Amino acid sequence: MKFKNKKIITVSVSIAIALLVLYLLFASIILVKSEPFNTQFIDLNGQIHTLKDFEGKFVFLNFWASWCKPCIDEIPSIERLKNKFDRSQIEFIIASDENLELIKAFQAKSSSSLDFYKYKATTQSTLIPQLLPMTYLIKGNGEIYERFLGSVNWDSSESVKKLEKWLTSK
Repeated sequence: MKFKNKKIITVSVSIAIALLVLYLLFASIILVKSEPFNTQFIDLNGQIHTLKDFEGKFVFLNFWASWCKPCIDEIPSIERLKNKFDRSQIEFIIASDENLELIKAFQAKSSSSLDFYKYKATTQSTLIPQLLPMTYLIKGNGEIYERFLGSVNWDSSESVKKLEKWLTSK
């Protein structure tokens, strides 16, 4: 009897872990497709934006933090990628939930020309990263085209081809 109960507990825990992993991998995609425009982004001048402000444009949305080494390591490749594309087609948003002054200091220190924002999740927000760095490629209608978990070499030929394909998607 003791062995049978242990086996039931082990199977139950395994199922719970599998469900949690599936939730973490897919929940944000499902949620984002339903209401993508709720998250607020505060630019370095204090102006509040939402994805609705960029409607009609493709949006490269990267979530990062100043304490996250993989995040910092991928920023130069994002900047090089940005320089390969027409800004009238695509908006690059580099967003952190850190203090706005800390974000400003980071940008000044890095000498980056990327557009850094503080993201502010509202009670209705659906764009909340589960880990950092996390990047979303969002179509002009707000639909998520693809999501990337972890650091990516964004200016590699593979990444550039992926973005070119994304920009031609409807």
